[in-house]
Amino acid sequence: MTIEDILFIVVGVLLSFGIQYFLMPFLPKKIQHIATYYKKKISKILNFSEIEINLVIKTEQCKMDEELDQTVNLIKTTLASQFSVTTDNTNLIIKIPVGNKIVDATLIPMHDIDDDDTMKLEALECRFIAKCRYTKLESTIRDFREAQKKIEGVLRTISMPEFKNGLSLICKLKSLHEITGILENTSFEIMSGELSPGKQFELSKNEITLYDNDVNDEMISLAKKMIVMYD
Repeated sequence: MTIEDILFIVVGVLLSFGIQYFLMPFLPKKIQHIATYYKKKISKILNFSEIEINLVIKTEQCKMDEELDQTVNLIKTTLASQFSVTTDNTNLIIKIPVGNKIVDATLIPMHDIDDDDTMKLEALECRFIAKCRYTKLESTIRDFREAQKKIEGVLRTISMPEFKNGLSLICKLKSLHEITGILENTSFEIMSGELSPGKQFELSKNEITLYDNDVNDEMISLAKKMIVMYD
């Protein structure tokens, strides 16, 4: 935690206390909402509980002539030349060193059946999962992306396409307190919406999911804001 973070917390706590107990009743609604948001943000920064983060992304369509088993074995052998690789059925569990950390990734083969009734690889889904504090969310996601680049670099040697499709960022929380009551009083299990073309979100009782074409600063910032607002 930097000195700026500590100063932000100290000043924020003092302001929050003053606003909450002395000024809040007299402030306009918009200012009350802003004050409540920053109070919850400070609480998140001080909270040591962890959030489960999932980053899921798929490759573009593969064009591999070999049968599925042969292709998966080739992928496993290629990755094993650089990383620790184990198997779980047809899934590949990979440990990728990023700096002084180890990032865990799971590669899930997605197959199709051709005209000869032969299963062939259609695409690879890559899933990164980790638990982190709210303050470490950004660095955790950046570690995911760095690990993804390393996987792509190795798979490029066997002409595998890059991971560019179906990107989603999932934040698993204990409960989305602000919307739990709404969902329980309706037949809906998920609330969803479109932020802009190509950018969507879903809220469930314990998950925030964001869909986009890329994980950029805007997406990470939005995830952090939604965690503060709804958790």
